[in-house]
Amino acid sequence: MTATVTPQDSTDVVEWSSRNQEIATVSNDGTVTALKVGTTTITAKAGEYSDTCTVTVDCAHKNVTEVPAKPSTCVEQGHNAYKKCNDCGKVIEGSDELLPLADHNYGDLITEVPAKCGVEGTKAHYQCSVCDKLFDESKQETAREDLVIEALEHVASDWKHDETNHRYSCSRCDVSDTEVD
Repeated sequence: MTATVTPQDSTDVVEWSSRNQEIATVSNDGTVTALKVGTTTITAKAGEYSDTCTVTVDCAHKNVTEVPAKPSTCVEQGHNAYKKCNDCGKVIEGSDELLPLADHNYGDLITEVPAKCGVEGTKAHYQCSVCDKLFDESKQETAREDLVIEALEHVASDWKHDETNHRYSCSRCDVSDTEVD
């Protein structure tokens, strides 16, 4: 930038300043150096007179990173592919807008495990392979304890006996229990 002081025989010296030195600086000879994208005001002052000039720094977007698309999961939002300027941070192609969360990845139905005598069972359900949440057969989120099938009690059949013991066996699981005579 140049500034002319009049009259020619004036002894006033031009003093340069920048309102925002993070955007641009100005040297004693009026050379403006752009530092980052934005707008600032450069002032030339000589004696009691001054003048200003608005300087806008734009980015040429020469240092660009391509960001690949990232699909959403049920726990983390993804985005489409885009290009971003490393100098000013502006997205110059595509969009970095977050996409909606994806559905859970239910996988195949985990079949019911029937309860047995003394052993709990599990109702048929789904389990998301991404977040490990559990879902009932209608794909409604459920708690682990709601999938439990209570253990069965032994059901005694008729007493049987041999030479030394009386015994009975469970009609469900055929486990025997003995009692000495």
